[in-house]
Amino acid sequence: MMFSAAFTIGTTLTVATYYAMRDKRVLAHLQAEIAEVWPSTRQECPSWSVLEKLPYLSAVIKETFRMTGGVLSDIPRITPLDGMTIGGCYLPQGTTVSSSNYFPNHDRETFDNPDSFYPERWTRGDKKMQKWELAFSVGPRQCPAISHTMAPLYICLAHIIRLFELDYPDKGHLQYKDYFVPLISGPHLQARIRTRL
Repeated sequence: MMFSAAFTIGTTLTVATYYAMRDKRVLAHLQAEIAEVWPSTRQECPSWSVLEKLPYLSAVIKETFRMTGGVLSDIPRITPLDGMTIGGCYLPQGTTVSSSNYFPNHDRETFDNPDSFYPERWTRGDKKMQKWELAFSVGPRQCPAISHTMAPLYICLAHIIRLFELDYPDKGHLQYKDYFVPLISGPHLQARIRTRL
């Protein structure tokens, strides 16, 4: 669990900061929201229980997971004893089925401009968006490392956004390789980092 959580956190932090620092509107919104609960950098960072209630920070994390897919590999499932119908096709019991998160996360009928980083899609207050939070799978087979990932992710991203300015040259959309969790395969990213005053 720690292995997959470490890669998930590292990739998610890289992708979130890359897209936030490229879009000054996203960055300003994030910085303002975090500063509301962490007004002075001389104070300790708020806890995960405080940070996870910040709607825009949560939206940035959800949008980052949507862009990266969370887990890219197909996760096989077996149809139940009475079989099941998927997409109008009946499958008998014991049939192995699987799909990658990439496809629903980039479906043009579900997401406007699915290749664009747009956190606001998660802040519209529409509860039906919750069913598209697929990064850790859903149901009884949901990833057991979710809490090992989410707490440090919120705290680390809050630290980066609150304490630093990162300048990433715009290299377009990031590319990923499937190693069960996504790893950035290009373009090579380098950033200039400055402490925020």
